[in-house]
Amino acid sequence: MTTKPRPLRIWVPGCASGEEAYTLAIEMSEALAEAGAARKFRIIATDMHRGSLERASAGAYDAQAVANLPPEIVGRYFEKRNNKYVVDPILRQKIIFSAHDVLSDPPFMNLNLISCRNLFIYLQDRPQARVLSMFLFGLRRNGYMFLGPSESLGRFSQEFDTIDSRWRIFQKASEGRVLDHSVMTGKFRARPLHETAVAAPKRPRDRSVASDIADIRSRETLIKGYDALLKRYAPPSILVTGDGSVLGWFGMARLFIDTMNNLTDWTVENIVHHDLHFTINVALEKLRQGQLESYSRKTKVTLTDGEVQTCNVRIEALDQVSRVKVMLVGLELAKEEAPQDSAAAIQPISDEDVSVVTTRIHELERDLRLTEQTLQHVTERLEASGEELQASNEELQASNEELQAANEELQSSNEELHAVNEELVSVSAEHERKIELLSQLNANTEQVLELLGTGVIFLDKQGRIQRFSELVSERFKLETHDIGRTFHVVGPRLEFTALETVIDEVLESGTSQTVSGEHRGQAITVEVHPTKENPDSDTGAVVLVR
Repeated sequence: MTTKPRPLRIWVPGCASGEEAYTLAIEMSEALAEAGAARKFRIIATDMHRGSLERASAGAYDAQAVANLPPEIVGRYFEKRNNKYVVDPILRQKIIFSAHDVLSDPPFMNLNLISCRNLFIYLQDRPQARVLSMFLFGLRRNGYMFLGPSESLGRFSQEFDTIDSRWRIFQKASEGRVLDHSVMTGKFRARPLHETAVAAPKRPRDRSVASDIADIRSRETLIKGYDALLKRYAPPSILVTGDGSVLGWFGMARLFIDTMNNLTDWTVENIVHHDLHFTINVALEKLRQGQLESYSRKTKVTLTDGEVQTCNVRIEALDQVSRVKVMLVGLELAKEEAPQDSAAAIQPISDEDVSVVTTRIHELERDLRLTEQTLQHVTERLEASGEELQASNEELQASNEELQAANEELQSSNEELHAVNEELVSVSAEHERKIELLSQLNANTEQVLELLGTGVIFLDKQGRIQRFSELVSERFKLETHDIGRTFHVVGPRLEFTALETVIDEVLESGTSQTVSGEHRGQAITVEVHPTKENPDSDTGAVVLVR
């Protein structure tokens, strides 16, 4: 039969908002999964600041906190909710967040690892020694300790072996658990610690430590003496608070207590014998009202073997003033009837007890009726709200249907636009082909005119230049920006004739004219021809220059 390995125990003191604890949990999970080990672990993360513990326990971080983590780690251990990255519940269950003052509270025991990074930088030498002493006390043999990059072990360095000096990883080398004398103060000193009696191996014991151990032993002896006194002299009784909680019981009272079926909720109704409920409830009602005086009652109790016996129940108020009221319920099985004329005679259940319980029942019934009325009112409001929500839901469904119809129309329009766009693309491609053809045709025309040595100017019906060939541009120094102007403004000034006048006459008469002469030392001939009548064309005349 193989022994199941114990879970690893890790302590993270000064955990702040929990990043270090969750990082260790992720590293441990990844390492165990990679090694194929089924060993479990538990991380105890502590801090003395309640607000930090609440944030750490929530396990919700912004995007900046997980920015440096690999995406696969974020996807495996976090879930994004409302712009927050929440730790996976399975990983969260492996961490316990608890309030703990590392300077005064006792250390956790049987630890395999303590991760205490960047805590000592806030402590002076003496508090550092106290904390290190507690760490040494809580670690198992061969347990590990992880410190910050600027922190050291001080005078406890001989108790540890250095595993990695760069990352400040140390392993406990000694088997003993030695507490520093300065640690044994305050509330930590008041607790009995059996393990402090284990001495360091073959080393002279410090006198202060020996005195501390002796002091703890004396306290243990004192506590054992208190237990013996309670067993011998405390009457069989049950200690009950005003709200019906059972604080404890003594002696033979254990016969009337059953915790096997309910180990968590220790109340009169749950663990005390049901035959005692009426008597104790009467006393509880008087205790709540602050009117409880010591008295006794007889009660029939059916024991586990079926035998019915009379039980003398003595009720005594211990504290009716404090916020938490306490009473003592004494129990004793009656052996013989007490004399009726005795001053200490035990009375059976009286009419007064019944009246107290009846009054309480009436109050509870009244409260129950008020609760039922309130519940009925709340139910009616919820039903009305439900009807309103149903109507709103129907309106939303109608709106959703309208939106779906509008969406279908938009999809149809989108398809039509796609078809139109395809047609436009086809037309654009056809235009590009025609433009290329026209450009080629224009280039060919220019080449033919150049070979013929003829320049051409096209004019509109108002005598404005529409376009011209390159030969005319060279001879008459025309530029592209001259298009749209008349010859009266930009036309060449020929020495032998007024060309603008000739153009006006041709446009007016519709008869071609030819003029010749010299211009800048060269003989040129200019022919001006009217264009054929074409209502779709704005061209009025053509000027040929040779």
